[in-house]
Amino acid sequence: MNGIPKWFGHVNLNVRDIARSERYYAEVLGLRPIVRMAPDIDQAGDAFAINELVRWSGVLMSDDRGVRGPVLDVLQWHPAVEDVRVRQPDTGHRWGLNRLLFTAADLDEVAGRAAAWTPDVRAVEIVDEGGEPVPALHLRDPDGTHLEVRYDADRPLRFRGVRLNCSSLERSTGFYQRVLRMRVAVDRRTTIDGEVVHRRMLRYEGNRDTFGIELCEPGPEVLLPRALTPGNHPGLYRMALVTEDFAASLEHLGDLLPEPPRVAKIDIGAGVGLLDAVFFEDPDGAVVEFIEHGLVEGARRNNRPVPQEI
Repeated sequence: MNGIPKWFGHVNLNVRDIARSERYYAEVLGLRPIVRMAPDIDQAGDAFAINELVRWSGVLMSDDRGVRGPVLDVLQWHPAVEDVRVRQPDTGHRWGLNRLLFTAADLDEVAGRAAAWTPDVRAVEIVDEGGEPVPALHLRDPDGTHLEVRYDADRPLRFRGVRLNCSSLERSTGFYQRVLRMRVAVDRRTTIDGEVVHRRMLRYEGNRDTFGIELCEPGPEVLLPRALTPGNHPGLYRMALVTEDFAASLEHLGDLLPEPPRVAKIDIGAGVGLLDAVFFEDPDGAVVEFIEHGLVEGARRNNRPVPQEI
């Protein structure tokens, strides 16, 4: 179907200080800025579940794949939300989007760079049922967003996915199979830092990248707050997928979602112009966005060296 996205565009990360966050992800995880975004006008916030006009500044950051791979969409909202009602819990964990996933061949090097920013750097082990322990790092960025860097001797430092906490693995798997037409690539029980979870990695068939959505169902004793709805809260907010036929995507979503999705035309700046986008939630409140292909084309047009003075 033309309305089914074919690849991931970006994962959105809201931050309090974009210059600080850009330096962190460049210095610690090797991401580089490829496109800067600074819309010239305030925009309606309805699509982001915000009942006022909004504006942001942003930067798309990529690993060595550039625009051929998924990117991190780092945004600073103006003004940012600091209301206690939407702050992260002390653990930083909620249902829905939970942490960014990376791989690296040299964890000691990553740990050293991360420790220069924050003391919250922990070495952990990931053990798949019946498998050997794999070393990993658990980090938190300057705004407290959780990151996991898993050892992989055969790959450079790469952005490999995003983990979601789901209250029902079967329900969430069904949702992403129906709505995004993804396939289950990994399905196993895993011990992560001593905690046993059932995890499934979902990807697109034939996707040349290793990026995917990792669904994790914690044990029944784990109780978490619901995912945050307003689009300008600090931390992870949405996953964006690229569609080449926006009208067909709307028709597809209209047949599957229990509530109508939020539709908007978005000005991202960067000389791209207005783009059609649609927002909706998964069963645990994680926000998914379908955005038309122009964002990728705009990134290619703007894929030139970016000055490092920020």
